[in-house]
Amino acid sequence: LVTGGTSVGGNIALGLAVVALAIYVFLRPEEVLGGIKSRQARYGGNALLMVVIFIAILVGVNFLSMRHSKRWDLTAEKKFSLAPQTVEILKNLQAPITALNFSSSQSGGSRSDTATLLDEYRARSDKFQVQTIDPEAQPTLARQYGVAYDGTLVLVSGDRRVTVSNPTESEITSALIKVTRATQPVVYVTTGHGERSLDDSGSTGFATVKAGLERDGFQVRPLMLATTTTVPSDAGVVIVAGPHTPIPTREVDTLRSYLARGGRVMVMVDTSLDTQDHSLGDAGLGSLLSEWGITLNDDLVFAYPNSMALFTATATTRSLKDCVG
Repeated sequence: LVTGGTSVGGNIALGLAVVALAIYVFLRPEEVLGGIKSRQARYGGNALLMVVIFIAILVGVNFLSMRHSKRWDLTAEKKFSLAPQTVEILKNLQAPITALNFSSSQSGGSRSDTATLLDEYRARSDKFQVQTIDPEAQPTLARQYGVAYDGTLVLVSGDRRVTVSNPTESEITSALIKVTRATQPVVYVTTGHGERSLDDSGSTGFATVKAGLERDGFQVRPLMLATTTTVPSDAGVVIVAGPHTPIPTREVDTLRSYLARGGRVMVMVDTSLDTQDHSLGDAGLGSLLSEWGITLNDDLVFAYPNSMALFTATATTRSLKDCVG
């Protein structure tokens, strides 16, 4: 009963015990009845009943906790809490996802950290399942999934799979987006007007933005509006990333036509303090934005660390000094 298994010898012994007990009850019924009616038997029966009830309560609580689990993160830094974006993605999963955690006992603390993180994912969605596989014990399976390093995670959905070499939350969530997305959206970033460069990894460049978008399953491509009269049909969104010269009217009309077809445009315009060009203004996009109820001002917002006050000022040197003063 304890181990959940049986053997031939154990079955024979159990059968003989049942038969012997039955013979005893048949031959000595008065002793059996007397024992049942005794005070000691009543006390023993009450104790047995309390034990049975207690065990039943434990089983019921365990069953309910399995069906309706709830987790709390009591750490001050919310170390074990998933980001809202991750929670939303898990909530909207349509197809089952299996996370194959190729981790051996040699992984040590990293194995435990990954397992804890994956438990958070699994607790958020019943469509997210986890399997821990020891690549040393199952090398054939590891080779089948192209796993070369201990601690690698592979997300599988149908015939699609994505490998995660560094199982952090951001990497796992990015892989989750990729493995569940049927198509790869294309993001176009305008060029030719001094916009932020997608290849510049400096503080003013967008190389990090590009890497983040590609990590989340987007394709990022440059768009030279001067050489085309239409935005490509596969564009998921067009980003105007801080032009330093005004965009010509013809190119603005190209964006206008794209928006009329249901397109999406994200506009980011630097202030003249950043560009040192007070003639830049609205970068030639003022009329287009006004059609969508947006007014673009050449303003600044200052937030002081020790104050809740916010100040705005036009981007001129004098008004900036006045604001700070």
